Amino acid sequence: GVANLEALMNGIPVITSQVGGIPETMAQGANGWMVPPGQADKLADTIRHVLTNPAERQEKQQKGYDYVSQKFAFEKVLERFVEVLQQYHEDYFRIK
Repeated sequence: GVANLEALMNGIPVITSQVGGIPETMAQGANGWMVPPGQADKLADTIRHVLTNPAERQEKQQKGYDYVSQKFAFEKVLERFVEVLQQYHEDYFRIK
């Protein structure tokens, strides 16, 4: 998923497969295109679609940048990390 996030942050259109955590990083396809793994024909069709639909491509590029900026910016990731640490800290001392 990290490569997808980096591409989105740099305005690069992303075509990827629907495996692992990738659907989450791709906002379930709202900011890029996802194809089922192992389906080369669908991948080829999607590449053709992206190349021939510049308006949709630009829209998803912008959505991708916005999504990454909002969800995965350094400050947001740090905030979530601190929240998790605080929760574990509270749980640990509540048990003792």
